[in-house]
Amino acid sequence: MDSVVVEKAPRNMRAHFTQRSRWHRGYLTCLRRLFKSKLSFRRKFFFLMPLIAPLSCSLAFLGWTFILCRLAISLVPGAHWKPGIGTSFEAPILAGVVYYWSLVLACVGIPLILLSYTQVLWAEKQRPYMRVLPLIPLYWMFVGFVATCSFFRGTKKWGKTER
Repeated sequence: MDSVVVEKAPRNMRAHFTQRSRWHRGYLTCLRRLFKSKLSFRRKFFFLMPLIAPLSCSLAFLGWTFILCRLAISLVPGAHWKPGIGTSFEAPILAGVVYYWSLVLACVGIPLILLSYTQVLWAEKQRPYMRVLPLIPLYWMFVGFVATCSFFRGTKKWGKTER
């Protein structure tokens, strides 16, 4: 069955931020309810996978930001990373989880996304749009930032996407 789906995108970055934040808060609300439910561990695990998107995006954003900051500091002549800066990321377990998760997403996830988009744009003869492909990693940094912010926003006011 062939079908056409049309979706209006948010008008600007603020509206896009509001929309993504609302989606992530919805995921987190469902995740909280999932943990409180009386489902078996196996069923909880099955439903857990799609609901951890905000956590995954947030960890990637924090890891990439930390890695880029350390890289920027190392490039400055005479500057050294001082112990105590980013103390929460220097704990061995947390540092390992955030660092390696960020690295896997940067080295595997983003190239797979780029290849996927390239294949779709090529197959659909939308080649002029290929010039924006290098901006996709920046977009995922934005999504990670929004996911991180969604942990600190309540669910009292969900916000409406301007179209």
